[in-house]
Amino acid sequence: AEADGAGDDSPAGGGGANNRSGSAKKLNIKEEAIVASAEVVRMFVAELVHRAAEGAKEDGEDTVDGTHLERVLPQFLLDFAS
Repeated sequence: AEADGAGDDSPAGGGGANNRSGSAKKLNIKEEAIVASAEVVRMFVAELVHRAAEGAKEDGEDTVDGTHLERVLPQFLLDFAS
């Protein structure tokens, strides 16, 4: 797969704020890297939602809302930081 990104601010794009040289460049990303990255993100989100659901259950609620996510996010990020 190929990520052009010229003229946008996406991390894959060469013309965005992440490109320090200022010139537009084409970035090639292998399909297997995209698939692997998507799976990692899927697993992170599933774990985050699971933790938030546990927090909602402890609060006696049957719906997860933003406060439950906000409560578990700091520890979640620390758990995966190292």
